[in-house]
Amino acid sequence: MIISVFEKVYTAFNQGQPVDNWLSKYFRANKQLGSKDRKRIANSIFGYFRWYGWIGMHVEDNISRALLLGYALDDNKQDQSIHFWAQQHQLDISPLQNSSLEAKKDWISKTIRPVDYSDLNPEFVPELSYDFLRAQQSRAGLWIRLTKATSDSFLEDLRRRNISYSPHPKQRLCVEIKSPVNLHEFSHFKRGLLEVQDIASQGVGMICEPKPNETWWDVCAGSGGKALHLAALADNNIKVFASEVRESRFHELNKRVDRSHFKKSITTVYWDGKKIPVFEAEPMHAIVDAPCSCSGTWRRSPDLRWNITKDKIAEYSCMQLKILKRVAGVIPSGGKIVYATCSIFEDENELVIKKFLDEFPDYSLQPIICPFTNREYTKGIHFRAPTIDGNAMFAAIMIKQDN
Repeated sequence: MIISVFEKVYTAFNQGQPVDNWLSKYFRANKQLGSKDRKRIANSIFGYFRWYGWIGMHVEDNISRALLLGYALDDNKQDQSIHFWAQQHQLDISPLQNSSLEAKKDWISKTIRPVDYSDLNPEFVPELSYDFLRAQQSRAGLWIRLTKATSDSFLEDLRRRNISYSPHPKQRLCVEIKSPVNLHEFSHFKRGLLEVQDIASQGVGMICEPKPNETWWDVCAGSGGKALHLAALADNNIKVFASEVRESRFHELNKRVDRSHFKKSITTVYWDGKKIPVFEAEPMHAIVDAPCSCSGTWRRSPDLRWNITKDKIAEYSCMQLKILKRVAGVIPSGGKIVYATCSIFEDENELVIKKFLDEFPDYSLQPIICPFTNREYTKGIHFRAPTIDGNAMFAAIMIKQDN
């Protein structure tokens, strides 16, 4: 069963389709699969792609073994059926259970073939610190964002259901759910009183520091997470114009805003990405969460790291600068642009900012205080492990000076 599903997934992967989207559609179309079967299939396949640099390209002549190794390296539960699977390949995988990255490397080197940490990523990826790489080789947790009014009642609901959770010590409305959970069963979620939002993305919203009565342009709004966060941070007393160029995302944006309690603060705008939209009021500030390589989401979507190229990163870099240049003329003196990506690459982050500031000297970088550590950053900030246990994001704030 796992191998037949994998072969279809791999075909979709080679066509550039995200594996998580493909699997979701497959499971919806095959409801006869039980929850245990779905979990084992997904864990094996995501484990395969997460550890592909060590196992995939070297054992593709034995897909069953590669999937087993991906499952085991990803610290999934090893029950009797898994050990029987391992026995078929004459492997003792028990030493891999909850072992360190270093121990996993040693086991693979002795059992499969010699490997190094650099093998875990494409060759063009710069060397990553051990702590960050260790995080990249693990799954990110589920983070939610609460509102002040609903925090206590929702957490009480979690406790009543024996669901483990952990609020961030410095940001109590930022909560990691540590047990399996179906949020659709919670009235708070149905009523739009909480949002699923990764901790890094929440950090970007926090550094925007929106104030009541301000007007913001969320340029690349996607499904609306940051627009909703801006409205929540300003106590629903703000105007956010949330624009999106992709029709499917724009549809999701409208659904999410309609479900929320912040509809009065957000106006959605379908944008062609070229001509500046006509706004009801002049935006004072803008947030540009630009299209990017999504390399900061590899913990959740490990297949993406093997479908990105240097040329594609260069394309994103050009697009990001182009978007910033279009936004620059809209913002009045004293206003700011918050630039963000979920990328780990300098070409999409610091170098884009440098090119922008070289061309627009009336903008300057503003220092940023990390909301999770209180540390100050003067050249942009990276939200990433081990500081936070979530995705990786970069952000920079640029202030437009008075003429």
